[in-house]
Amino acid sequence: MGTYSNLVTIVIPTMNRLDWVCRTLDFYQKFNLLHPILIGDSSNKAKNQKLKKYAEKYSNLKINIFHFPNLNAEQVTFELSKLVKTKYITFLADDDIILPSFFNIAVKELSEDKKLSGVSGRSYCFSNQKNNLYGEITSFGEYPIIDSQENNYFDRISRNLITNYACIFSIVRISVFIKAFKKINKLNKYHQTFILGELLCSIEYLKQGKIRKLKHPFILRQQHNENNYGNRNLYEWLRNDFVNSYNFILKNLLSNSMNIKKKQILEKLFENFIKSSIGSMPQKKSKTRIYNPLSAMKFKIKFSITKLFFSCYSKNKELTLLLKYLSKC
Repeated sequence: MGTYSNLVTIVIPTMNRLDWVCRTLDFYQKFNLLHPILIGDSSNKAKNQKLKKYAEKYSNLKINIFHFPNLNAEQVTFELSKLVKTKYITFLADDDIILPSFFNIAVKELSEDKKLSGVSGRSYCFSNQKNNLYGEITSFGEYPIIDSQENNYFDRISRNLITNYACIFSIVRISVFIKAFKKINKLNKYHQTFILGELLCSIEYLKQGKIRKLKHPFILRQQHNENNYGNRNLYEWLRNDFVNSYNFILKNLLSNSMNIKKKQILEKLFENFIKSSIGSMPQKKSKTRIYNPLSAMKFKIKFSITKLFFSCYSKNKELTLLLKYLSKC
């Protein structure tokens, strides 16, 4: 698999989160990751210089840091994508970690099957009690991620509108990625970041081909109860040029080659998707969970068994090491 060792570029948008970025880089340094990493920093000049200085210690990693003040994550990601020189690319949030061995596995799949636009794998999410960089893990579970191998776009996007499984974290071909984020950047800035931006990403990825979910562990995501996504506000969502964003996505959803019946089906599914998204918006901001000793003990026992199960299979070795690294135990 050595021939695949530098073919995926990892793009990481970040802002005022040096510690989180370095947590990811620290882990990748342990594995001498050869895939290039592009970091787009929206912090002020002083913090950007601090990040650049700190990154110098990762001499075995191929890191380039760019300064994009005042841009949001999607705008930064699009700017970074223009600088990519590899065949494949993936978006990585600054608090998530893709398992190092998965990059080569994904490249092998993509190079052997031209019908694929992207590859995903088994994905997990966790949280710790105080939402820290490291600490005892208090929740852990499988994270729903896309597996869309239907033979045509209509079937792929129809199922995705119903399941709404995450698509943005897939490892994809560079041409697919650039097309998707170019479209996302045409949305109102508010909607680039929230539900509609991720849906538009799915539409563009699935137009270009299938996304295959492999059985190999892929990504570990950290949940934050206080994050902006969980606290999205319906009033803000609607007042930020929602109508134009809605119409732009609908236009991109419907293919010119579709017959009227299929267009009507997709339009109805899109309508239901929007209604469901609005209905799931919390009325109040989410709060930090109250610590429950009994629940914590039950989880600890269950999690210990899960880790023991993971350790029995070689393909889970990196995931076991990552969990140990994040919990510092």
